[in-house]
Amino acid sequence: FMGTKPIFKLITASGKTIRTTANHPYLTRKGHGTMNVPGGEGNLGSAHSGVPGAGGQYGERDAYRFKKLVATESTSHPAYGKATGNARGLSRIGVFIDSSNFYHAAKKAGWTVDLLALRRLFEQTGYLACVHYHVAVPERNDPTYSNAEKYLCTIKDLVTICAKPLKYLVDDKGRLTKKGDVDVELALDVAGSLNDIDIAVVMSGDSDYRTLDAYARKQGVPIVFMGYKANMAWELRLANHLFVEHIRAWVERGNENPDLSAGAALVKSIVAKAIEESSTPKAGVDKTNP
Repeated sequence: FMGTKPIFKLITASGKTIRTTANHPYLTRKGHGTMNVPGGEGNLGSAHSGVPGAGGQYGERDAYRFKKLVATESTSHPAYGKATGNARGLSRIGVFIDSSNFYHAAKKAGWTVDLLALRRLFEQTGYLACVHYHVAVPERNDPTYSNAEKYLCTIKDLVTICAKPLKYLVDDKGRLTKKGDVDVELALDVAGSLNDIDIAVVMSGDSDYRTLDAYARKQGVPIVFMGYKANMAWELRLANHLFVEHIRAWVERGNENPDLSAGAALVKSIVAKAIEESSTPKAGVDKTNP
């Protein structure tokens, strides 16, 4: 009897599901390896893994924070669908969410996007290769920690959580400032994913991502920026973009069983146009409502 061990779920590029323990060996293209988990020596984890400690998304000292995400039950790790997406003739879509920017924009707008509805919308649009949720996690003694942990536990099966520690800065007058920007991590994530997707959807209104857009286009992969209208920087409005207000009827939290077909058709047309015009420096979408 080996005792009780955590069980993880691996989803392969072909859609196969494997339930496995952390130290079970697997033969990969790079040789034998095991799951990459906190405290482990595995090498199956990637820079996009949602497992705490894998691929540098969490520091080892932060792994305990989301123990609930990996203990006894699995965290879903969406795999890239290069082979599957191409075989089906569908555009491979990668969604990258700047949680801080999107949260504050939603709070200002007074309504929130339902991640389950959003995921289903993209699944009807093309082949959803990944949904990466970038977030800065507060310290355990932070009053906001409990709510953050509960929320991440509720979305862990919908997205791959890419976390970093929240920074706490104290000035010379003793005033505390919290800093949770994830723009650098998200940009590197997108850049490292370009070979596995046909289009990237960056959910943020931050103008800092304009440079990322230029880089991705040079690699032949367009980016569509998705965000709340009031929060969308003018620089991003010059690029391919979609205001979430245009798909609110299908993705707003609280809507019961919305018919996603019309919303999917709208998003699909924007994705198709962005891919078609990806080689055009000034290509843009949704410019009728700047």
